[in-house]
Parts: sequence; structure tokens; C-alpha cells
Amino acid sequence: MTSKTLLLRADSISRSYHSSLVLEDFSLDVAQGETTVLLGSSGAGKSTALRCLAGLEPVQSGTVTFKGKPFLAKNNRPAQASGAIGMVFQQFNLFPHLTVLENICLAPRRVRGQDKAAVEKRATDLLEKVGLAAKAGAYPFQLSGGQQQRVAIARALAMAPELVLFDEPTSALDPEYTREVLQVMRALTAEGLTSVIVTHEIAFARETADRIVYMDAGRIVEQGPAQDIFGSSHERTRRFLDQALAG
Repeated sequence: MTSKTLLLRADSISRSYHSSLVLEDFSLDVAQGETTVLLGSSGAGKSTALRCLAGLEPVQSGTVTFKGKPFLAKNNRPAQASGAIGMVFQQFNLFPHLTVLENICLAPRRVRGQDKAAVEKRATDLLEKVGLAAKAGAYPFQLSGGQQQRVAIARALAMAPELVLFDEPTSALDPEYTREVLQVMRALTAEGLTSVIVTHEIAFARETADRIVYMDAGRIVEQGPAQDIFGSSHERTRRFLDQALAG
């Protein structure tokens, strides 16, 4: 852990589905301004971990704290102010009957009751940031997959979250559209966005991550600074990285 401000801490959290343990003894510190990347094969528990951090999945044991306070209430739902943690999913989940601008403005207006003009100004600025200023009046079906995911990123940022979680944001995209989404994410991390990212994009992880967590079979095998993990001598980590880089 660095000397930066600790934003989120997961302490020994576990999650089961029926009798299957999919996340076991998962512990993670997320410092403000840092990029943390979760790596591992499909089924390693990465997305489940992310959903637990977001409060979208209940945990059977362990605790999650945000800025030093319990993040999950007794019903395992987020106890913090709505919008403190944003999330970008594999699927874009845009409302098809709303324009791009309306999709981005919806949560700030409905959840926080913010002024329409101010919300639309911020949404316009965010569209500029993700390279889609000309698409404000378009509907999701008029956009490519990469454009839809960039709108989804802008939508997550519209709530001004202190932490953004990305769950395989490029997994449903062709390589051309993957590049444009990763370009936006690189720019955001360079600006100091605090994020936890689940991805199979190894080169992106190596380039952007401050901390890498390698997972296998629901457990953390090892975690640390990116340069340490990519230079790891741990057998399972090394085998995964060698296979991933070879592919």
C-alpha cells in the first residue's frame, strides 16, 4: 500500500453461489488516484469480486469499507451516498429509447435531482472527453459497439464517482472498437481516475496499472506493483502471463 489516501478496503470477503465458492478470502486496498487491474482466467472470480466491491453482490463473510466507513449495510447493499462508486459493465446497458445525452443525464437528474442545464453541460463535456460530442442526439442503435461503451463510460462519470469499476469493458467489442475504448480509459487513468479494472487486455494492464491482482479459482494468488507481477517467478502467475502474452 502506498502513502496515498486509502479509498476502499475489502477484507477477507467471500461469495458463494449455492454450494459453489466462487470468491474466497479476497482482500484488496484501493488508494485514491491509483489504477488496480484484476487479471486471471475466465472463472477466476474477478467479476464477482468487482460486483461485491460495487455492492451488487452480497458477501457471506468479510467486510468492505469505503473511506474508512462500512460500505455495505446489514442487507449487503451500499450504505454510502449513491454514486460514490460507478461501474462500467461488459454490456453497455443503455436505454434504447433515450438519446445519448438523455442516457448520460438520467441518473444525475433522477437520483440527485440536479439542475437540468448543469447536468446537460456536464454531459456535453463528458461526450467531448470520450470523443462523441457529435453524437449527443443519436440513439444507441445508431452507434457502434465501441461508441456505445464510450457513452456508458461517460454515463458512469456523470455522477462524479470517487471510484469507477470496469468489468471487462472491451470483451464484447471487435479489435477496432476495443482500441478506441482503451484509449479513453488510458486518458482517464492518466488524469488520476481511481479505478479497478477487470480485463484480458494484458498490454493495457502492463501499461496503465499501478497494482495488479492475479486471481485463480476464486482466490488471490498474488498482488503488487505492476512491474513486480509482470516479473513474478510464481509458477501460476508466470504460466498465465506467458500464455496471455503469447496469444
